Amino acid sequence: MRIRIQLSIVMVIVLTGIIFFTWKSGNREQKQMIEEIKVPVVTMLPRSGTLEKRISVRSFVESDHTVAVYPQAVGVLQSVPVEEGQKVEAGQLIALLENESLLLNLQQAQAALSLARDDMNRYKSMYEKSLISEQQFQTVETNYKATESRYELARVQYEYSRVKSPIEGIVQRVNVEPGTMKFQVTVKLEEGGLLVPGMYMEVSFILDRREDQISLPYDALTRKGQLWYVDEGNLVHSITPGEIFNGDDGFALSYEYAGKAFIVEGQHFLSECQEVRVIGGSAN
Repeated sequence: MRIRIQLSIVMVIVLTGIIFFTWKSGNREQKQMIEEIKVPVVTMLPRSGTLEKRISVRSFVESDHTVAVYPQAVGVLQSVPVEEGQKVEAGQLIALLENESLLLNLQQAQAALSLARDDMNRYKSMYEKSLISEQQFQTVETNYKATESRYELARVQYEYSRVKSPIEGIVQRVNVEPGTMKFQVTVKLEEGGLLVPGMYMEVSFILDRREDQISLPYDALTRKGQLWYVDEGNLVHSITPGEIFNGDDGFALSYEYAGKAFIVEGQHFLSECQEVRVIGGSAN
């Protein structure tokens, strides 16, 4: 009988220990489950700096003044000593036609002009001394003027083979290669060659700017336009920010919210004074 009583007491003690251990384990698991149920959020402090509102336009650069340059002589293109995008000066050589025959004609005309000039000077001296008649001098003078005209024609034809830029600018496009019969070069850009016509670019215009503003990214707003911040006890509170300034990279806040940790991830399914679990954040 005594043995049975002792066994009963031992069993009661064992059962009590098991119940207590189970209760403690369950309590820990319950706390862990409650902790895991808390909404995880990511927070950030309002950033300080400049906010800008911009409008961007994408397009191609076009010149307001272009010049198409063509050779004034017929011939085979020998070389183009400029490249697209290169800055050129007025009068700079930009293309060269094969001009050996034109150069030869120019040299012959120059030699003939030199002889005609010597003859005219000699006959002029003789005429002034009354050694020849006026008719003889006029014949020599007419020959000199004709020779001078032939030289001038040969010089112009030779210069036509040397195509030069009529203005200072930027070579926009070279449409031909050496060996072809004609070409086109468009030039002119005023800003020192920083841009080239035909270049793709994006231009941004600043419409408004606010200095020394605190702001948040638009991702911090809920669909209802609310903001949520976390207090020191990890409880959340909502505010509806007033419209101060909306920039491209964020919206401005009143300085009274400068030190609050606003939720930027996990804010869409919260209720007032709900406890959350902060899993990440960034400082100002």
